[in-house]
Amino acid sequence: RVLKKNKKTFPCFVFFQDIVANKYLTKLYLDKMKSLKHYYFLKGNYIWILLTKSYKFWTGKRLSTFFKTRMTMYPSFLKSPCLIKIPSRDQIESDKLLHDLKIPKNSKWICIHNRDSGYLDKQSKKGYLKLNDWSYHDVRDFNVSDLLPASDYFTKKGYYVIRTGNYSNQKISSKNPKIIDYVNSKYRSDFGEIFLFSNCKFYFGSSAGCWKIAKYFRKPAFLINSFPFADLFLMPWNYPGIFKKIKLENDRIISIKEMVRENLNHINNKNILRKKGFNVINNNPNEILDLAVEAINIIENNEKKNENYKKKLDDVFNEVSKNSFKNFKYYKNPIGEKFLQ
Repeated sequence: RVLKKNKKTFPCFVFFQDIVANKYLTKLYLDKMKSLKHYYFLKGNYIWILLTKSYKFWTGKRLSTFFKTRMTMYPSFLKSPCLIKIPSRDQIESDKLLHDLKIPKNSKWICIHNRDSGYLDKQSKKGYLKLNDWSYHDVRDFNVSDLLPASDYFTKKGYYVIRTGNYSNQKISSKNPKIIDYVNSKYRSDFGEIFLFSNCKFYFGSSAGCWKIAKYFRKPAFLINSFPFADLFLMPWNYPGIFKKIKLENDRIISIKEMVRENLNHINNKNILRKKGFNVINNNPNEILDLAVEAINIIENNEKKNENYKKKLDDVFNEVSKNSFKNFKYYKNPIGEKFLQ
């Protein structure tokens, strides 16, 4: 869309500030933007970042706007159709991918993902990231083995389960032929990942970057091990998720009320949490399996929630809206029913 100010039209010069995780998805967006008027694409990035910062320093005026997703923009993902699609010319490649992965045509599949340190470690070694040590951030990680009971359940329901991601330092240990460790497969590609996401029945996994692909293609998404707690409320969403719990050094798990009161709902740095005397607990395989069962009931049976569940959810919303969570209070996203109990 062309930028307009005081009814005047301004050209948009576009460059990338950071590295991109999926080049094929970027290409789809660029092709869409190139079909619009007044968009011009600049090669390189560092020189343009330096230029825009220098201009602001010397003039006090902004030459650039970095388009980061704002909370006010999130509802568009619920109210508008997907802006991009895979062109028909790539259909042969998608057919070949399904053949290579031994997925019959017209099969249904679910995309799953667990966050680990693999991707950030890899990019750091290449010198693409400003930090070399991201261990403070690994509080958001969890082991892919915790997803196995849920994955087996999905296959029993007739789905293929495809583990997605750009890179991982973990492998799935399963002999189930319908569970595919695509992120570690020789067939893994940026195109393949976008194809699989754009055609999956739903997404089930972490709140890391992969789930945003599901969001772009307007796919149902069920989040697990969301952390910090605020991650579940970054945008309005119709599908339940579950979050990591926080415990004291004496192993007592604190309530949502305590979490909000201590302003822990935004902290994703394990070092800060430990200094405050707190530790994080991952969702266990049974909690993840419970959400998997709930996901199938919602997707296949359009299951409706009872009044008792709605009341418990309202109690959570009322609590989190009292403190530093106030900016999230309009996004009353559901939480896993059994998990909430």
